[in-house]
Formats: sequence, structure tokens, C-alpha cells
Amino acid sequence: MISCLSPAGVALALLTIAPAGALAGTVVDGSGGKSCGTWIEDERGDNNSAIHSMDMGWVLGFLSATNLGVDVEILKNIDVDSFKAWIDNYCSLHPLDSIGEATIALSVEIVDRARANSK
Repeated sequence: MISCLSPAGVALALLTIAPAGALAGTVVDGSGGKSCGTWIEDERGDNNSAIHSMDMGWVLGFLSATNLGVDVEILKNIDVDSFKAWIDNYCSLHPLDSIGEATIALSVEIVDRARANSK
């Protein structure tokens, strides 16, 4: 049986296997275009909880879209706090990367884990 992906599905599948620097030179709208340094600052700021919630919403939306474009279920048995902690750690180590790059790196890791666990 041949399975076809939509162009969007193909793009999402490619993003999940791309290296973390894959967004270099690519325009990313919304929170994904902001720096990891901004992610960390927004999280620490007293008045920025709404902004940080919007940033986390962008991450969850990206991961949900990625889930639609890959051959395994990547969001099963993983909670939002785990994603947030992963992005926090990545952004602490790579403050000049974008939130989009952090999210791609996270999606690569969870796709790899889901594929390994499905065997």
C-alpha cells in the first residue's frame, strides 16, 4: 500500500529530521522566530507569564502539526511540563538559537524516541 503525504506533511516530516540549525536564513513567524534568550527572560519576568504562555502555545502547536506529518504518535505519554523543561534546558544552553530551532531539536528527539519505542 502506498501512503501519500500532503505537501504540508512532507514539509513537517522534513523539519523533524532537520538539524537544529535548519532554520538559519528562514523566516519564522510568531514565537518561533524569537530567541532562546528571550524565552528564558520571558519565563523569569513577573509580568511576562502571558507572553511565555503564548510562546509555549507556539511550541505545542508546532509539535502537534509535526505529529500529523510523521509515521508514529509522538505526543503519547508526554506532558506539557516535560516539553517546557526540555525547551528551558535547550534555551539555557543555546540562548542565541531561536525558539523554532529549539522546537525542531525537541521534535527530532521525540520522533526518534517514538520510532525506537514502536519497534
